[in-house]
Amino acid sequence: MGEGALAWLSPETMGHLSAWLLASRITQGPVFRRINVLTTDGGDAGQQVVRHYIGEKPLTRQGVVSILRRRVLEAIDLGLVELAPGMEGETVKSLSAHSFRVGLTQDLFAAGEDGAGIALALRWSSPTTALRYACELAVGSNAAARVLGKLRSAV
Repeated sequence: MGEGALAWLSPETMGHLSAWLLASRITQGPVFRRINVLTTDGGDAGQQVVRHYIGEKPLTRQGVVSILRRRVLEAIDLGLVELAPGMEGETVKSLSAHSFRVGLTQDLFAAGEDGAGIALALRWSSPTTALRYACELAVGSNAAARVLGKLRSAV
């Protein structure tokens, strides 16, 4: 899954990645790994002791989705995301790791980037694949909409 692939990362992301690699002491193998949780009886104190260990196995797609869903729920609880009442569960349930890739593709198209560049940057199999995710955006901003909009505003 992405082994050997090259991708651009922002300086901020590189800083976070460097901090993670330093703290985790990972020098080889998967960068993003499962966190193992070990709970033991605290003995006479009666409290359980919870320890977290960085595993050897890579983080799974399901693990990534679980993290994303927890973070979105936190953002909703903090009031950072506005949703119609009662839509929180449905919105969070519909999230996938793929949702973020599609969303970035749409944002890049909306910013005026071309399909070939987006396909290369996000490792889509072809510009056509990237274009499929931009179809909904294209209705209001395609070439016909731009040209006719300029003509009508000039009249």
